[in-house]
Amino acid sequence: KQWYQRRVAITAGVIGGDARPQWMKSLSQSVAKWLEIVPKKPLEQLKRTVENIKDPLYRFFERECTIGRKLLKTVLTDLNDVALVCDLKKKKVPTATLR
Repeated sequence: KQWYQRRVAITAGVIGGDARPQWMKSLSQSVAKWLEIVPKKPLEQLKRTVENIKDPLYRFFERECTIGRKLLKTVLTDLNDVALVCDLKKKKVPTATLR
């Protein structure tokens, strides 16, 4: 980790300063703002009863809530990964996931 940070600093020509490019600093600020806005707590599951299952509107909302929970988990994971890359705590790896 330290070796990687030192190499980035030397490559950028800055030793002892912030070696990140401007776009990375800007992205880091945007990610921090998004992490403040996005809820950390997942949506609660709807309570199933025999009567609820018969209602098509209930089934629709249950599906939507399930999709929302999965999407929120993905968004939080991705935002945290981008934050770590921008703070040079996670090595930039040219994988499809981090691109």
